[in-house]
Amino acid sequence: MRVVVQYSVSVPADYLFRTVDVAQTAGALVEAELARRIARSEVDAVLTTEKLAIQDAVLAAQKRLDDYRAGVRLSTVNIETVTAPPEAVDAFRNVASARADTARIVSEAQAPEVSASRLYIEALEQILPKIRKLIVDPNGSLDLSIIRRGDPRNP
Repeated sequence: MRVVVQYSVSVPADYLFRTVDVAQTAGALVEAELARRIARSEVDAVLTTEKLAIQDAVLAAQKRLDDYRAGVRLSTVNIETVTAPPEAVDAFRNVASARADTARIVSEAQAPEVSASRLYIEALEQILPKIRKLIVDPNGSLDLSIIRRGDPRNP
């Protein structure tokens, strides 16, 4: 995981005199909060949908920095990249491939129905404009308003 953290000095006296290495303190706090959040999440979610929630949770750790009187305020936490460990890359690739195969197989199973409906609708779209139509309502009345004057198909 590659994370970029930006912070600014909020209390100069604390920044200068209360903490020996502010960057190390802030980095350790962010790393601990990331580890805590990731341990509670599923791996797939961390790799895909949970990044924003994790970033927000790390920003919420500002209270702990205030308790340490580090004199800094976290302004942004940006998770740039999340990748599986090198030992597990092949396993993640296999899982992703299996999910894609599952989606493809389900889609293929539904395709005959979808294709038949689509072909039927396309055939009607080609045939209906060429057919002379009369509309009769349920009472048996004939609606002649659709017959256009001057149309060579309608004498």
